[in-house]
Amino acid sequence: MIKGIGIDIIEIERIQEAVEKTKGFLEKTYTEGEIEYFKSKRMKYETIAGNFAGKEAFVKAFGTGFIGIDTTDVEILRDEKGGPYINVLKEEIRESLKNARIFISISHSQNYAIANVVIEE
Repeated sequence: MIKGIGIDIIEIERIQEAVEKTKGFLEKTYTEGEIEYFKSKRMKYETIAGNFAGKEAFVKAFGTGFIGIDTTDVEILRDEKGGPYINVLKEEIRESLKNARIFISISHSQNYAIANVVIEE
């Protein structure tokens, strides 16, 4: 049974501006694991934006938005084949999803990054 579906789209340029102009943006928004992944991808803004869209899509699928959830409570990494997956780091959220499967897809064009998340129980 599907518990929630979330989708988000973001302009890559907005993330680029935030990274370049906002001190500590990466550290406030992403986990250490995500930042290491971004570094391995040469800090491509489309990758950073895709993860941001993924976090937004997750909180929409979870049904709360960012009320009670920080962007660093959820991390989006890649498996050995390059597919994205979500780690829920905040204990109370992880506990409420212990019987759930979380699916995520991320894509981007030249100007936009988009992510879709489905939570299934």
